[in-house]
Amino acid sequence: MVRQEIYGYLLTHYALSALRCRAAIETGIDPDRIKFTRSVRIVRRSVTDAAAFSP
Repeated sequence: MVRQEIYGYLLTHYALSALRCRAAIETGIDPDRIKFTRSVRIVRRSVTDAAAFSP
């Protein structure tokens, strides 16, 4: 269970980092200028069906 949770966190971190990098390249800015916590908040706001199913 703990191992699965760690993999989940690592996958989420990787997915958010890839999303930030892709968005920065498309807008023509340096990917390091986009803050990780800000991208987490944006993704959290855009996901509306997070509680649509039970774990």
